[in-house]
Amino acid sequence: MNRLMGMFRMIFLFGALALWLSVGTVFSAEQPSGNWTQLTKSDLSAWREPTGDWQGGGDVFVKSTSDTLFSSKPGAGVILNGSKGKTLNLISKIEHSDVEAHVEFMIPKGSNSGVYLMGRYEIQVYDSWGVKQPKYIDCGGIYERWADGKGYEGRGPRVNASRKPGEWQTFDIVFRAPRFDASGKKTANAMFVKVAHNGTVIHENVEVTGPTRAATFEDEKPTGPLMLQGDHGPVAFSNVRLRPLRPDYENALRGEVTDETYKRIARYQFGDDREDILLLEEVVRKCPPGQHNQIEAKLIETLKSPDSTKDAKISVCRILRQIGTVRCVSTLANMLTDKDLSHMARYAMQGVPDGEVDAAFRAALDNVSGNVKVGLIGSIASRGDRAAVPQLAKLLNDQDQAVAGAALMALGRIGGPEAAKALAEAKVSDALKQTRADAYLLCADKMAAEGKAAQALAIYREMLSEGNTIPIRIASIQGIVRVGDDPAARAAIPSLIQAAESNSRAVSEAAQRALKTLRAKKD
Repeated sequence: MNRLMGMFRMIFLFGALALWLSVGTVFSAEQPSGNWTQLTKSDLSAWREPTGDWQGGGDVFVKSTSDTLFSSKPGAGVILNGSKGKTLNLISKIEHSDVEAHVEFMIPKGSNSGVYLMGRYEIQVYDSWGVKQPKYIDCGGIYERWADGKGYEGRGPRVNASRKPGEWQTFDIVFRAPRFDASGKKTANAMFVKVAHNGTVIHENVEVTGPTRAATFEDEKPTGPLMLQGDHGPVAFSNVRLRPLRPDYENALRGEVTDETYKRIARYQFGDDREDILLLEEVVRKCPPGQHNQIEAKLIETLKSPDSTKDAKISVCRILRQIGTVRCVSTLANMLTDKDLSHMARYAMQGVPDGEVDAAFRAALDNVSGNVKVGLIGSIASRGDRAAVPQLAKLLNDQDQAVAGAALMALGRIGGPEAAKALAEAKVSDALKQTRADAYLLCADKMAAEGKAAQALAIYREMLSEGNTIPIRIASIQGIVRVGDDPAARAAIPSLIQAAESNSRAVSEAAQRALKTLRAKKD
């Protein structure tokens, strides 16, 4: 256990990058900073009269998942359709065309509602918790159309992303309005470009040929209001907001990014709206790999520009992590000694399979300190760069114990005879003796995996001695067993016999089991 804990301590040090490992999605439930229009305010002023029994509140709740009605708390930010859960539909004063919409909603058990874009095209709100094969009637479904007493064109969600009744849920919708020519003739259908339910994409590029069933309006126009259904069952909404779909979103759907988008990305600062970055990430996901070269070239320009903000460069590094090639390495290498950018620069470089990356890491290693140095050591270890072993060996007595510990573990992860020699000869502080032992065994494991049984067993036998901790001794015994029936493993039997007589019951039992295993393999 101590061996594992020692490794985990170093993984934590190497993990300064972990905060950046998740790539952003097109949708975010975070409070917006762009040109959103908030429809759920402290009152119902954003909605057309009459508003029926709709009322505001601070929150709603159900006592259990079996409850079919809400209780509410005083306050603002939430709207619900009355105490009985059935009233008029709510229609916004604002009208929209192409739009992004964010909707948070809650329903109790068995309830039903809907969100109608332009008052015409419904995304279903329904208690679909536990449904295995969702249909258009389930939560997130694009509701069917209706004619001559029959339904048609409904589309169920790809997957059921529903939460339990009584829990808040989200829709994030990108919607394109129908198109009309100068004479008013429709030239393109309305389309749900993308719908995410609780962060999971459930629809992409689904056309709707006309208003869905129970729409407020039966005709089609270039604009229309948002409608929240209130006459089918209890429902509460919060943080309902709209913003016009940017013109360059259509470009993004075609795998294109405009120069203006890149210019805005270069000015980005944390706290700003991330729309341009999210659009670019969407293009990266959608476009063919051959187009990544063009994007990479633009991102390199952003990194080089003296006008680009540090926050923009950090965001660019996240994208280069996905598409970066050797072409971006020299630019990123210049950022490795910048304490604010080093972590993200090496994060972007680390997956590029080229020796230029290793050379850049080695060149920067002697010019950084503290956490930046620890992170760089971690990247060198992850790439298994044995040319870095002499530099790492010099760091084993660094006054910064985090640096010395990182160097120890890096040598263990890299492995090889030179790393093993450095670890064997290392004179470390008492605080790092356990880390040195962990690293030394890790190096032996690496040698064993590479077929260097005799060298690995020499380390295992050394670490099996009485002077080491019980976990290290047990790990050494396990290493000997993993080598198997190699002749060198049989040479370790005297050491195992001695360990079987140890005063430590755990060591003794581990050694006895190992002896039985080796004898069984021999037979």
